[in-house]
Amino acid sequence: MLELRDQRAYWRGQRVELTLRDLALVRLLFTADGRDVSYRQCYDVTRGKNFVAGHGADGFRANVISFIKRIRKKFKDVDPSFNAIENYPSFGYRWREGPVPMATFSPDGQRILTALDARFVQFTDCQLREAG
Repeated sequence: MLELRDQRAYWRGQRVELTLRDLALVRLLFTADGRDVSYRQCYDVTRGKNFVAGHGADGFRANVISFIKRIRKKFKDVDPSFNAIENYPSFGYRWREGPVPMATFSPDGQRILTALDARFVQFTDCQLREAG
């Protein structure tokens, strides 16, 4: 699990050596909570809104790909099995594990949605029950 605190990133309890630009990009992906983030959005957070780079209208994509490659390597230095950053071809990236998982499953197979206040809402036979 990713933790962002004190302008640093920690993966599974170990510090990941990220630059401030790397951290800004990781924070953008992580806080998107599993939603896709475009190449342009990624570039804007690292270089400034609408900064022009590279060849043509989409020249910035190569830079974003390079940023993500470097960030993945830094996470893999801490955890070789790291795979939380996924590519959405021709669009951008997403973080597979968000700050609040969209859905998880308990050991007995029941679906549990995690709430921001760390309490759980349990779905059973289409009835909502708050688990204490």
